[in-house]
Amino acid sequence: MTLLAHSGNLLVDLPLYGIPILAVILALAVSTARFRRSRARTQTRGRRRRPG
Repeated sequence: MTLLAHSGNLLVDLPLYGIPILAVILALAVSTARFRRSRARTQTRGRRRRPG
């Protein structure tokens, strides 16, 4: 009986708390990936402009 109650709480808690946490983690991952790409592009552009 206790196991059933705990599993029921998990089924309620996961959508309420788990999905927003996953959304924040995903947003941070996308933001970091975009930042790294833009930084890599600016570094390669800067290297191309410099005379060798």
